[in-house]
Amino acid sequence: MRLIMLSIAAAGGLLLGSCSATPPVSIKKATEFQFDDQKMTVDFKASSVLVNEEEQQTLIAPEGKIYVVVDVKGENSNYFLSVKEGDKEIEAVDFLVAGPFVRDLDLTSSPDKSDLYLLDVNGKYTIEIKSFGDASATLEMGALKDEATVKVSDRMKAFLNEFTEGGRILEAAKKYVKEGVNPYDITTENGEPMLGDPATQGLAITNIKADGTYVCSAELWYDTVEVTWDGDNISKIVVTVK
Repeated sequence: MRLIMLSIAAAGGLLLGSCSATPPVSIKKATEFQFDDQKMTVDFKASSVLVNEEEQQTLIAPEGKIYVVVDVKGENSNYFLSVKEGDKEIEAVDFLVAGPFVRDLDLTSSPDKSDLYLLDVNGKYTIEIKSFGDASATLEMGALKDEATVKVSDRMKAFLNEFTEGGRILEAAKKYVKEGVNPYDITTENGEPMLGDPATQGLAITNIKADGTYVCSAELWYDTVEVTWDGDNISKIVVTVK
């Protein structure tokens, strides 16, 4: 009887041992490592402003947030990628929005992954790679340093705030032009001098050109509003109306 009990206990110990999870492998940023049956590299970049000059699109993180592009290179696609805050998995930005700002991959054949996440600036996040089995590897992001090469100036942010509840382009511009400059003299509408100053609201940056010009959409009246600055002063405004 004792022999039988010992045998059962030994078998149980063997079963428990075989079911225990494999400890996750700790990996380093942008450093190749062996995982499961392949060599992989995980990298990421945090930016408050993302710009795709070719497609003329810009993505700006809300106050207190930052965009992070997570890029994984592998030899096959037998793995899952996720970003977690503690035990909570963070959902990636929809590809329709993220597409211009992540690596261009053939999703049907490439073993690599490139995803965009909108995270809290002061959050603590972990990138996790999981195999189809029980293997996993983790990379602690640490403090998210803003690596954006393009910034939105404080003066431009203030100008946009003029239209949160509604305002007029030329009336608001008076605060942001050099002393003695009339906003009418530096503003065109559909290529012609602007004669009126209709109300608008909800200006939002959609692109930042190579010369620093901000291209904005508007919720009311205007199709686009382009604002060019010379230092702290607006030097040119170009609006289009359908």
